[in-house]
Parts: sequence; C-alpha cells; structure tokens
Amino acid sequence: MAEILSAIEFEQPAPRKTALTYQQAEAVVDKAIALKQPSVALAQALQFELSLRQIDVIGEWMDADGETSGIVDRGDRWTGGVRWADLSADMILSKETSKTSAIGEWNLALYPLVMRALEAFPPAARIGPMIVSEKTGRPYRQNDFGKKWREVAGAAGLPKTAWNMDSRAGGITEGDQAGADRTDLQQHATHADVRTTSRYVRRTLESTQNVARLRVEKRAREQGDPPRGV
Repeated sequence: MAEILSAIEFEQPAPRKTALTYQQAEAVVDKAIALKQPSVALAQALQFELSLRQIDVIGEWMDADGETSGIVDRGDRWTGGVRWADLSADMILSKETSKTSAIGEWNLALYPLVMRALEAFPPAARIGPMIVSEKTGRPYRQNDFGKKWREVAGAAGLPKTAWNMDSRAGGITEGDQAGADRTDLQQHATHADVRTTSRYVRRTLESTQNVARLRVEKRAREQGDPPRGV
C-alpha cells in the first residue's frame, strides 16, 4: 500500500489569492468583543497585525505520546501557541514560529487593534495560553476555532469567501501597500526568504498601478513636465 501511495501524485490545492482587509479584521475583533468572545478577538488581532499563522497563535493539539507535563487532554498535548509568558512588561511579544523556528519580536503597544483586544483580559487572567476557549477553558482545537471564528465573522458581516487564514496575507499586503521595505516585511512575517514574503502580497493591480504612477512621476520630474494621471 505504501508503494502504491508513493507512486500517486496528489493534486495540490491552488494557493489563496485573497487577503483579509484591516476593516474586516477590525469588524471581527469588535464583534467578538461584543459577543463576549475575547479569545477570538485577540486571536484575530494577533494574526492580522503581527502577520502570524493561525497555528502560531492558537497552537495545536498533538499526540501526547505518554507525556504528562504541560496541557494534556484526551491523550493529546497542546503546544505552539502564544502564552502570556511570551509577553514582557513593556508589551514586547517574543515568539518562536512553527514553520521556520525563527524568533519574532513585536511591540504590541504599536498595534491599536491588539491593544483593544487585550483590554478584555484583566491582569489576573493573563496566565498560561493567551487564546483559550470560553466554552471549554482550554486552548482551541483547530476545527473548533474555525467554527467559532466563522460564527463571529458571519455576525460581523464578512462574506464566506473571507477566511481566517487570509489574515496573514492581509497584514503583509497592508504593510507592502503602506510602503514598508520588503526586508522589514520579511522580518515582520518571520520569513526565511524575502521571496516568500512576496508570494503573500495580494492586490497586485494596486501594486502595479503604484509602480506606474511612480515611474510616470519620475519621468515628469526628469523632463520638467507636470505629471499625468495614471
């Protein structure tokens, strides 16, 4: 059977071409707070603002393999998500990411959307994993988080074509459109290669239009002519 499976070429899903906008991320955060689901609000804010993968925010449950330390439930052990211990007193979040094992650092005080979500967590509650289900009191399992996010997103008016996984691309795209240096974006997204960062940038029409405007303006300056609209 293993030999048969190894000979089969499975079709890979096409990469996503959409990105969550700031307005959509903000709508999810505000609706989650209104629905008393602060875990979803904070997860959404961290994913969009810090351009973190979902797994690096909510973590994942893996076979405990006999391990009893840490957070264990039904034979699985939670790992990988953000913890309150990762956040310093001066609001610097340090996190080792799952895919590249790179250590990312972000100043949360610079992200109003994250700070808004954090207001729902009193100091006494800032222990253990950051993202904990209000229903179970434990970190989310991936499917459960997806269902809860979709519920909140629907209530916030987001279309079904908007996915939580689009948050990372949305944050990177916003940074690119704002004129951030690609090397800085690479560090922000903890990518090992700046070419990977480029693949996350959406809205190529806006980018190409911006390039066109800049090029025409350059020519106009060099020729002493007033710039033409593009």
